[in-house]
Amino acid sequence: MRIAIDLITITGKNAGLQSYAKQLVEGLAKVDNENEYILLINSRAKKIFSINQSNFKNIFIRTPKRFIGIWEQIYFPFVQFLKGVDLLHSPVSAVPIVAPCKTVLTIHDLTFKIYPKTMQWWDRFYWNFFITQGVKRVERIITDSINTKKDLIKYYNIQKNKVSVIPLCCSSQYYMSSNDLFLNEIKQKYNINKPYILFVGTLEPRKNISILLKAFNIAKQKGKLKHSLVIVGRKGWLFDDIFQIVKNLRMENDVIFTDFVPDEDLPSFYHRAELFIYPSMYEGFGLPPLEAMACGTPVITSNSSSLPEVVGDAGILIDPKDVNAFASAIVRVLNNEELKIELAKKGKLRAQRFTTEKMAYKTIKIYKKIIEVG
Repeated sequence: MRIAIDLITITGKNAGLQSYAKQLVEGLAKVDNENEYILLINSRAKKIFSINQSNFKNIFIRTPKRFIGIWEQIYFPFVQFLKGVDLLHSPVSAVPIVAPCKTVLTIHDLTFKIYPKTMQWWDRFYWNFFITQGVKRVERIITDSINTKKDLIKYYNIQKNKVSVIPLCCSSQYYMSSNDLFLNEIKQKYNINKPYILFVGTLEPRKNISILLKAFNIAKQKGKLKHSLVIVGRKGWLFDDIFQIVKNLRMENDVIFTDFVPDEDLPSFYHRAELFIYPSMYEGFGLPPLEAMACGTPVITSNSSSLPEVVGDAGILIDPKDVNAFASAIVRVLNNEELKIELAKKGKLRAQRFTTEKMAYKTIKIYKKIIEVG
């Protein structure tokens, strides 16, 4: 098989989508030495995706800095290196309208349909138009969770057998213990001087950070906590309210915003955290809770969308709108060492179910089925 993988829209700061694509490519390289893979890589992400293996060909593509998705759709009809390719997989973006081969599309979530007000209008337009077109034409759709599969069937009236569920995984670096010296360097680098609670995600409405800040404020008062809240993630949009809440609650000295953190630093944030909280309203999968569990960090997260599929009984699940329940859970975990240890142990065991190899083998199986159909 000759398989092309479209990574053009990943530029180096795409958080969860980048992590998925990276693990997919590395997993395929790890388990498959026979089939040929053509990686279409954005030139700004050379170091992230390049695979030095005989059956992998890296093609670097220069793109504009804005509206890459739209540019990609215009670009694809003219690419010559897709001639002779058996299959094109679009794992992080919309499948091209014009493609000279069979196609597979990974759809991570339907935020643009279910929570349209939490996205900018041009993102809503892009996803709504190209996903609507794509689901009709592709041979197979891959989703990260059963929840997203159900959403697809509900909103697009797709047959069940056209959608395959392949859970995500996180890098092996999250399962390894971090060096104490490096952990201390991270604390100095980001000016973290207290024990801390951690959140990882883009600063945008869907992530429900306002509830997190309010719950943290209540917990600090009720539990007399000396912890900081560390928020790791780049600014998305409509983030001004987040900083206003911090100001209104006078928590400037208790909340640390790191902005985007490179992949090599991120595991140390999880390892050092005493608790990880993820109150997101909607997720196609929810990779940060999995990363936290792999690091042995206790997890509190929402009981909505796909998050229960990821966390199971290894974390505390709460209604994303219930600020008092989040506050109570924070105090309960941080003041109960036995509970912290229990959650950490359960989380590590749970995280071992999600591996790069499993994801890669399941994906290859789908490739083969589609090509064999003829």
